Amino acid sequence: MLQKQFVSLFLIMFMYKPILIEARIFNFFERTIFGKNIANNEGYQELCNEIKEYFDISQDHKLYYARWPWTYFSSFTLHTGTWINKSVWDELDINEQIYTMYHEIAHKALAHPLKQYTRILSTLLLFGFIFYTMNAWNKKPLDNLIRKIIVNKWGPQAIKTPVILQIINCIFVPITILAITFIAASSFAKYCEQEADEKAAIALCEQDRNDIVENQINYLETIEQEQGNISSIFFPSIHSQIQYLKKIVKRYS
Repeated sequence: MLQKQFVSLFLIMFMYKPILIEARIFNFFERTIFGKNIANNEGYQELCNEIKEYFDISQDHKLYYARWPWTYFSSFTLHTGTWINKSVWDELDINEQIYTMYHEIAHKALAHPLKQYTRILSTLLLFGFIFYTMNAWNKKPLDNLIRKIIVNKWGPQAIKTPVILQIINCIFVPITILAITFIAASSFAKYCEQEADEKAAIALCEQDRNDIVENQINYLETIEQEQGNISSIFFPSIHSQIQYLKKIVKRYS
């Protein structure tokens, strides 16, 4: 039985990479969810094309308007395109637009979207296989943990109905796997944000456009003064962003 499991895991992990790099699948998936309307602003397109040329990115990487007007994001980049939130983007000044577009295209140049997809799938497959194998060996750490929690909370009589325990177990295992995957993905996202910031800043400084990076630093310092050292699970803290951008500007001064 375990031999079949190992063969199945090997085949899945060996086969999913060619599927991942199939652009047509991503193109359909990403545009269907996030929006397929090409950004029809010539200025935005010219800026995007200029940066794609600088980073040697294929023109197949398109610039779209995001389907949902999230106020939290001005833009984001996936495998087959970059999406801008028009309502927020239009409020940015030209220096902010330039820096942000460099940041977004840097994500593509560094293959961050594809790496993130690969990480998510790998984590799901790995921990799914671990729990599946433990179940085959009758090693059920989560099942035993659930039993202890139920017994401590409601007493031994609460686990006399096997169906209830099975239902709880069926819910708890997937949630645990998803939680582990989310933690891995969010940790990698934070790393990607800093790497894209640094690549964008270096690219601008190499073209003697330090003022654009300095403008971004001033913007971040204003946020830090008004709102404190904000951080999130997906982005480096404001203070961290200021520090690594200042180091790059100093290096090219």
